[in-house]
Amino acid sequence: MLRYITESEEETEELGYYTACRYRNYKVFLLVGELGSGKTTFVRGFVRFFGILEVRSPSFVMINEYLGKKRIFHADLYRVRSEEDILTTGIMDNLNRGILLVEWGERLIRFIKGYFVEIRFEIISPNKRKINIKRRGLNPRPY
Repeated sequence: MLRYITESEEETEELGYYTACRYRNYKVFLLVGELGSGKTTFVRGFVRFFGILEVRSPSFVMINEYLGKKRIFHADLYRVRSEEDILTTGIMDNLNRGILLVEWGERLIRFIKGYFVEIRFEIISPNKRKINIKRRGLNPRPY
């Protein structure tokens, strides 16, 4: 597991960029953390690695699709309350169509088969975040 402390939104975004570079062979990234912990900020940096410059929070539409060097699906499961809700979002249809970034990813974890990256966010202070990144499952080419 890799552990980081970021002290600004810019640092959190840069960590997202670095993570996309380091784990570019992975397809599923589950982001876990409370409201305001930096998940969407991290996603902004992550997608920038693939040439995408604008990120919209998917809180109300559940899934945004971005087209850059790769197809990226950015999902937010905050409003999902049941297993049935997850299955009706269409998120499972996107597992093999590109990279999947899921905010509130702990709600999807039991549905993921194979390997993925889990990213946990913790608020330390108004600008400071603790971010832990862990590979889960097996991947023959992690980097």
